[in-house]
Amino acid sequence: MEPTNYLRRAWPILEAQHFKPNDATKAQRECLQRFLRFAPKAQKFCLPGVSEFLPGQSEGVEDRLSSLDWHLPFSSVLIEYTWFDLDAQPFPAMALAVDTGEDIAVYTAGHFGGENLREWMVIPGVLFFTKKPILGQTTRVRMSYDHSLSDTHQRTIRGAMRDQARVVLRLIDALSCSNVFIEPLPVRPVNKSAARRGALPFAAYHVVMVEPRQAKGEDTFSEGIGGEHRSPREHLRRGTIVTNRRGTRFWRQGTVVNPGVGGKITKDYVVKG
Repeated sequence: MEPTNYLRRAWPILEAQHFKPNDATKAQRECLQRFLRFAPKAQKFCLPGVSEFLPGQSEGVEDRLSSLDWHLPFSSVLIEYTWFDLDAQPFPAMALAVDTGEDIAVYTAGHFGGENLREWMVIPGVLFFTKKPILGQTTRVRMSYDHSLSDTHQRTIRGAMRDQARVVLRLIDALSCSNVFIEPLPVRPVNKSAARRGALPFAAYHVVMVEPRQAKGEDTFSEGIGGEHRSPREHLRRGTIVTNRRGTRFWRQGTVVNPGVGGKITKDYVVKG
């Protein structure tokens, strides 16, 4: 997988917006300033075509994490990926998550409209996760955004923040598995002409990987899992996060169960971003 380098592409546009304070509201200025402050030093992750670190991971992610402490792998992370709007149109997006101590703050940036990467903006709002579950509260999320905007614009902002925040939750969810690890991607060097123009260097990016299955008889991840349920026919088993009897969480890869037994069954699963 190649690094996405969205921040490098967006930086000149966002930096230019920073020097035009009169064209923005207070909330827009503050969110842009914080994004520009934390994004360059954040550890960067890139995702494949859909906004999931593990295939089929989106289903039930909030429920799986509801009773756990939420921790970022670094003090700040920037996740770059492809997001789909209400019209199913793809566009580049970035979710910046910063550990503030008791909370995790999530800032959102994206390329809104147009076919070229020239219309980047930081959404005028920030979403906060509480890192620890709170007794008696069903939600661990609060939002702060620009209430001076129209109702339609505010709904759009809330929806965008929720969508981007789920990407951060999926990173936390994936890294809570004992057989999931972080793999760095090769860093691309900057050519001389770009360096003379003052272009940002190419950043180091990471991806999330699942450890290969161990040899038969050495699979410690699945210890204590099972039961008497039988699956005599061939079928597809989607990937899922499983907790064994020792309390260890791990990602079980999707697989074909009992291939060629009881007739062939074909199913198509569509993963939506």
